[in-house]
Amino acid sequence: MTPDRKTWGWCPSVWRPMPLDDGLLARLRPHLARLTAAQLRAVCDSATRLGTGQIEITNRASMQIRGLTAASHAAFLDDMRTADLLDPDLATETRRSLQVTPTWTPGDLTFRLAGSFLTRLGDLPALPAKWGYVLDCGTAPCLQDTPGDIRIEQSTSGLILRADGAPTGCTVTEDTVWDTAIALGQWALAHITTDHRRMAQITAQHTLPDRFTGTAPLPAAPPNHALHTLTLRPGPISAIELARAIDQSGAQAVRLTPWRSMLLEGAQADATLRTTETTP
Repeated sequence: MTPDRKTWGWCPSVWRPMPLDDGLLARLRPHLARLTAAQLRAVCDSATRLGTGQIEITNRASMQIRGLTAASHAAFLDDMRTADLLDPDLATETRRSLQVTPTWTPGDLTFRLAGSFLTRLGDLPALPAKWGYVLDCGTAPCLQDTPGDIRIEQSTSGLILRADGAPTGCTVTEDTVWDTAIALGQWALAHITTDHRRMAQITAQHTLPDRFTGTAPLPAAPPNHALHTLTLRPGPISAIELARAIDQSGAQAVRLTPWRSMLLEGAQADATLRTTETTP
């Protein structure tokens, strides 16, 4: 029987998969939501050999591999370690819950902040496993519909940090953003209850301190980028077909998005991937 979602108590991950009717579900969160073509082929091969051969892309730009078993999960961990897609342990994986605007470019603000985030993992408060940070600091926010708890965005006057559910945030700099995120997380931690474990639930019940408010983010806009796109139709994806589509596109790497698509680095054209007809 599939577990009641209210009793799961954690987000599935690579280190700690979730039991479902068709086996264990492992959720993979690549750094910067990016995989090289070789890494993607490794994931697809592992999903085919060790699971049902079905992959899902979530609205948090993660990959879910279905149908693993207790025995095959150990082999899956080995595959992900070989592909350099495995965090050193569960604690690191749980804390590294960062989503990024997939239209980043090497060396830009998003790229730099994602890197500095990794250096502060040990300083982050021990918040619930579902807790997440969103780097939406491109020229205009485009991840408002993507789940998250602490958001880093742009305003008319520069970078801001905003609690999910609050209309405004506070001004930060590249040097102060994570110190401020830690302070906001500590404030949230003091107000977490069994029924209110996410930031939007907390801000609906408690007034944020003034130091975390005051500056509105820029209006949302569609993402702006020059990369070709692989469009994914709703439903599970055949790992074999996904690997084939990436090979045919000539992409050197892919970036997962929360919009049922992948951005293709080095591809020659856009593409559409049909998904399987039935959900496993």
